[in-house]
Amino acid sequence: MKRAAKTLVTMSVLLLVAGMFSGGCATNAMKGTPFYTGEYEERKGVPEDRINIWPLVYYRDPALSVLWPFIEKTDDHFALRPLMSVYGLDQKKRVYNVLWPLGEINQRTKRHRLFPLFWSKGEFVVFPLYWHDAGPGTKMDALFPLWILRRNGEKYSRHFMWPIVNFKDWGKEKGWRVWPLAGHYKKYGRDSSFFAWPLGHAWRDSVDQSGSALFPLYFYGRDGESKKFFSLPYSFGRSSGKDWDLGFPLFYRQKKDSGSMVVSPL
Repeated sequence: MKRAAKTLVTMSVLLLVAGMFSGGCATNAMKGTPFYTGEYEERKGVPEDRINIWPLVYYRDPALSVLWPFIEKTDDHFALRPLMSVYGLDQKKRVYNVLWPLGEINQRTKRHRLFPLFWSKGEFVVFPLYWHDAGPGTKMDALFPLWILRRNGEKYSRHFMWPIVNFKDWGKEKGWRVWPLAGHYKKYGRDSSFFAWPLGHAWRDSVDQSGSALFPLYFYGRDGESKKFFSLPYSFGRSSGKDWDLGFPLFYRQKKDSGSMVVSPL
């Protein structure tokens, strides 16, 4: 290893003017350059055998770097950037990189990638179209936009040709749709339906709040004792202490606790 490193040094010196580097880079100040990647645990080579013409070459057994940061070798990793690198040479489980960040085989986390492929135990992704996760918790299989299938125990959600078709039973959220024809959902006490979207709607938030609409024919809303209805031939409103009716353009009637009136061009 020493002989090979010294050969690299000789070739580098022949290519460059020795005076440009011998004075500054081989000094004690560069003894352990702060730009060196990581710290290897055991420095086997004695300082006298260190070769430091950084960033062209740095060598102290077992560490070697050539044209830093492109080529590095220590007791725990080897890198030929950006082509490949290996980390954990002193361990059983290693991390391999190819054309980083595109490819990585990680034996430590068991998560791997070779873009656009990502995979691990129970998981496989072809980014961004196909997703499969069969791990613990929520399971998913999706080929966007053809289907998106999710399941967690008894709960499920199924999309087909998203967002057109959906069938869902996910705890407190249940329903279905075939958009834009019709659909019906219940979610946390709210009940809503549609047909011929966006024309027809019906909803109910609680016992006292509800409504429906078929645009542009009518709109109806109820909130407790208050009611409102709007349509082209006739509209009305009912609330505590005040009522009104409108038959446009024939008449307008209003009634309050203090009195009432009727307005009509007739």
